[in-house]
Amino acid sequence: MGYSSILKLINQGDFSEAKKRMNEYIDGNEVNDEDLKMLIDYYNATNSLFAGRILYRIQCSMGKYFDAYETFVSLLSKTMRKELSLTDCVEKAELSTVEKMTEDLIEKLEDDLDIPQSLIVSQIYDVLEPKLYAAKQEKDYELIARMANNIWFEELKTSHYLYETAKSCIKVNDPLAEKVLQKMIQKEPANVEALNELGKIAESNLEFRKASLYYGRASSFSKDNEEYEKNYERVNGIINQQ
Repeated sequence: MGYSSILKLINQGDFSEAKKRMNEYIDGNEVNDEDLKMLIDYYNATNSLFAGRILYRIQCSMGKYFDAYETFVSLLSKTMRKELSLTDCVEKAELSTVEKMTEDLIEKLEDDLDIPQSLIVSQIYDVLEPKLYAAKQEKDYELIARMANNIWFEELKTSHYLYETAKSCIKVNDPLAEKVLQKMIQKEPANVEALNELGKIAESNLEFRKASLYYGRASSFSKDNEEYEKNYERVNGIINQQ
């Protein structure tokens, strides 16, 4: 039994049996390039979501992570919701591959990608962002900032990685950082990390009274944090000398 018999079942609409045989085939056989090409050709010809999900799994299992990402985006554009996750693919991929995925996503967003941005944030942005941020490299902070700037803010604010997004923007002097941090303290007024970062931004802009306000709030919410208290005392010293 090979892919041809499985594809025949898919074509006949017998997805249950096709899924059963596909699982047996994957477990018992090493997928070769000929099988993969057959599946890609079938998916491109039919736009079958079922075949696309199988293709995504196969590409991941073969370590073709960028190809798997492209298949995932293709499926997402066909109204797929949460049948698949990009997480395993991104976690296993090399950083350079994840950077390539991000560059591709930015290009697609600039071309007005036909996928609801709520899905882009939850299914793609929130998967790519943590791996890029963990690399602690300026080029990856830049990628995060570019990616974030190409997403509608009303959708971006639903990300689970707003603080990391703001910090990335700060690293590359992107003004989106302040907007993100303001949204964070709007949702959570006692978010001391966001307040402290807003204080740093204000201080760097020589807005010392504004910095004092943010540092003071951070210090009041976290009385044992020496950094926040020192920041507050420093800018107040500058204000008193003016």
